[in-house]
Amino acid sequence: MASPQSSAGNGAVASLGCDEPRRSDALEQLHRRVVQAAENAAAYYARRTASKRWWARALRLVAIVLAAIGSMFPVLITLIGGRESIDPTWASVLLACAATAVGLDRFFGFSSAWMRFVTAGMQLQHLREQFDIDWQESIAAWEGRPPSAEQTVGALAVLRKFLREAHRIVRDETDLWFWEFRDSLQQVDVAVQAGRSGRGAATKPPRDGAPPAADADPLPDAPATA
Repeated sequence: MASPQSSAGNGAVASLGCDEPRRSDALEQLHRRVVQAAENAAAYYARRTASKRWWARALRLVAIVLAAIGSMFPVLITLIGGRESIDPTWASVLLACAATAVGLDRFFGFSSAWMRFVTAGMQLQHLREQFDIDWQESIAAWEGRPPSAEQTVGALAVLRKFLREAHRIVRDETDLWFWEFRDSLQQVDVAVQAGRSGRGAATKPPRDGAPPAADADPLPDAPATA
């Protein structure tokens, strides 16, 4: 959901077509800007990972504890001998609260975002390490001299590949977030519609002309005998 925006200025790009002494400075400026853009994206994921991790762990822990207590609630009542003073329906309440905690985690995407951010951050880190090697290999061919036109094209290809891959990582993470959020909304809609259908079936009035079941006489009157 972050985007590594390359803010390479027009002056740096224009300098690449000038004399050789200015090409190395222009390439170095582009290198700094491209690397900074990727580092901003990696910093975004690192910064947001902590909060997502905290909420994911908290909601999952609450769900586990409530589900465990709810499932053992009848046994606990029997052990403490308080069946008369404790309503067993509290077990259903605890289990419903556990399901709500899991539902909140899925709807807000805390656990999935945590995993997405960690994965994207690791991919960006690996990409940066590979880029550093490719960049050093590219400038090593300069042999301490300003780059030629061919060497400048090669260095630009390395920069372009790095920036394109960084954008791909961010785009893939954003697309995954979009599909997960859409699925969460669909699940909520399905649950709401199911709840409405259940309430409608439970309160549906009898058909016109059909007598209530409680008033129906199961057997006809016995005929009178002479």
